[in-house]
Amino acid sequence: RQIQQINAMVQQGADAIVVFPISPTALNQVVKNACDKGVMVIAYDAEITEPCAYNVSIDQEEAGRVTAEWLVERLGGKGNIVAITGVPGTSVDTLRTKAAKEVFAKHPEIKIVAEASGMWSQAVARTELSKILATQSWDQIAGLWMQAGCFTANSMQVEAGKKPEELLPCAGEGSNGGR
Repeated sequence: RQIQQINAMVQQGADAIVVFPISPTALNQVVKNACDKGVMVIAYDAEITEPCAYNVSIDQEEAGRVTAEWLVERLGGKGNIVAITGVPGTSVDTLRTKAAKEVFAKHPEIKIVAEASGMWSQAVARTELSKILATQSWDQIAGLWMQAGCFTANSMQVEAGKKPEELLPCAGEGSNGGR
C-alpha cells in the first residue's frame, strides 16, 4: 500500500514525501524511483535503507534499553512482566524489543510471562492484554514493558478495582494518552 501511495504522490508531482516506513527495505525501489525524479523522501522514526532517503529518528535501541532498565530498577530486579511490542517488522519495533530483551536477560529473576504485539495501538493493546488476563491475574504480574499502551494497562487495572497507587509499573512511550 505504501508503495502505491508513494507512486501516486510522485505521479501527482510531489516535491517531497514524508513517510513512516513499515519496512526498512520494502520501499527502497519506489524511493529510489522518487529520488530519480527529483522528489525528496524523508522517513521519520523508522528508517529506509535506500541511500537517497533522509532518515530522521531517535536511537531506537536506546529507547528500548532505557525503558527496560527503568522497569528492572522499579521491580528491584525480579518479577513477572508482560511485554507488549509494536508493529512487527518495523525497525523501531525490532530494535526496541531486542534492546529491552537484552536488559531483561541480564536479570534472571525478571521473567517475561506473556508477550504480544500491540501494534502501537491502545485498542490492540487492550485486546492483547485481555487475552493475557484470561490466563493470569493482575496479581501475578509485577510490571509491564509496553512500546505503547501504558494508559490502557492503567485503565484496565482501575476497571479491575485497583487504586491509582496500586497500579503496576509500566515502561513505555508516553504517547497516546500515557503522558
